[in-house]
Amino acid sequence: MLQEPYFDYKKDSHVSSKWVAIYPLNHIDNPLRTRSFSGKWGTICIFNIYNDQTHSHNTTTLNRYLLTTEIIQRHTDAPIPGDIWLGDFNCHSPMWDEAHNSQLFTHNALREAQHIIDLTATWNMHMALCPGLNTLESSSSKNYTCPDNVWVSDKIHNNIIQCDTLPAKRPVCTNHLPIITSIDISPMRTKPPPRYNWHKVEWDQLTKDMATELARLPIPHVLHSIHEFDTSLDTFTDILDRIIAKHIPLSKPAPYMK
Repeated sequence: MLQEPYFDYKKDSHVSSKWVAIYPLNHIDNPLRTRSFSGKWGTICIFNIYNDQTHSHNTTTLNRYLLTTEIIQRHTDAPIPGDIWLGDFNCHSPMWDEAHNSQLFTHNALREAQHIIDLTATWNMHMALCPGLNTLESSSSKNYTCPDNVWVSDKIHNNIIQCDTLPAKRPVCTNHLPIITSIDISPMRTKPPPRYNWHKVEWDQLTKDMATELARLPIPHVLHSIHEFDTSLDTFTDILDRIIAKHIPLSKPAPYMK
């Protein structure tokens, strides 16, 4: 993530050849549009947040969007995507800033930070960036602070491989440090269940035990009710399960099998 890169008079950003800009359609007219990536592993929605130091309108808009999306998902049974909130939240808190920047922890700043913290708790978001990791160098004082942050939803929290700053790759004309986030989106592997190995069954012993168990059943008679039928069926099924568990070994599927 490159926060607040240099923009020319056409509102186009200028970054080095090591970075690629990804814009959603009509991003100039609607800066709140989100980015999403989809694949066999699911969908990840990325929300790039910028809060002016005088308000937090974008996070309020984000909350309204998530509430609307949640209602739609409940009525359509749509899969829940993984969410990433990142950007310049422009708020400071001991939760992510270094202790020596206590002059930033004003009443208004802590109030705005608490709004972010409450919002992340409501939507089960986790802070991916390590606490105390600075993301901005002041142009005047050269002091480092942390106005930028990265939050990920509970669904993809365990898929985060790396979330760190890259000071050495900071572009020109910006005081924000680049943030790199690596996500493991490889599909989860399923373990095939073990199968019965019919080739190793001692059939003579199985037949003998099966006959012994069946001999203990009541004499065959006409079943006069559904309850009698269900009871007889459950008893017979229980015998089969015990015989199978006792005499039929399990085998692991070969790794080369399709």
